[in-house]
Amino acid sequence: MVDNGDKVAWYKKIPITFLLAVFLQTVGLVSWAARFEERTQFKLEDLDRRMLRGEMLDDRYSSSTADLCQRLARVEEKLGAQLSASERIEALVRDHTNMGTRR
Repeated sequence: MVDNGDKVAWYKKIPITFLLAVFLQTVGLVSWAARFEERTQFKLEDLDRRMLRGEMLDDRYSSSTADLCQRLARVEEKLGAQLSASERIEALVRDHTNMGTRR
């Protein structure tokens, strides 16, 4: 580059403070990227641990759900038996009441 006829190297025109600022920003960016990668890796490992625990919880809940379904089926069977018993009692009461009115 030419400056008023004198040949001066281009790198001598750049202020040292500018070079220092670019260098420090580069170091800061590299440092931030390294910490970001480390935090991301930690979060992924934590997510993996949580997923494993979550799957175990899902297994426990599904067995619990199966127990509840079986219990509900038993309750439905007992309720059906109670309903048929009450219908028979109602029919007997109706028959007994009808016999009493015929007399």
